[in-house]
Amino acid sequence: NDLLLDSRTEIRLLATGLEKNVEDFFKMPHLSFFARPKPFIVTYLNLHDVERMYLKLLDVTPDEAHILAGISGGYAWGYQLLGDEYFHKKKEESMDDVLQRFDLRIASTYDLIWGSVTKTEKEFIRTVLSSETGKSSEIAEKVKGFSQNRQNLKKKHIIDTSEPGILRIQLPRFREYVLDN
Repeated sequence: NDLLLDSRTEIRLLATGLEKNVEDFFKMPHLSFFARPKPFIVTYLNLHDVERMYLKLLDVTPDEAHILAGISGGYAWGYQLLGDEYFHKKKEESMDDVLQRFDLRIASTYDLIWGSVTKTEKEFIRTVLSSETGKSSEIAEKVKGFSQNRQNLKKKHIIDTSEPGILRIQLPRFREYVLDN
């Protein structure tokens, strides 16, 4: 992250999606001008920033903002959807009502993600989700093809490997989605 965005930074294209699909897009001959500047990969949003924005934009307590930020996992689309659902929350509604609507809205995104993974990658994901510690060594003992699946799922932005020796899936409420499928 050697690029600091400020008011003078020009953004030519903001793309999201599977790494392979974004790379394929930039390889199209008639779109080569998009590939000229150095790409800047944006990862998960900072949870403190998410919490601060929820506190600023929603009528929530600091504790509620902290809980909402944790649920979002720093996933930009999750942050937006969850914030929107909470913004439209009626006084008589509970957090469970908000999460139920959130789950319904994010399901189509998760359908695409889940449909893009192989059977062995699905087993890998379930193993990570069922792990209490997320330790790579424990997960490697339980699944075949650990290194390849880890690399594939990292490229698909499904697992987070930013903490050495630990695997996490930060997609908000993805555990609930996977358990229902």
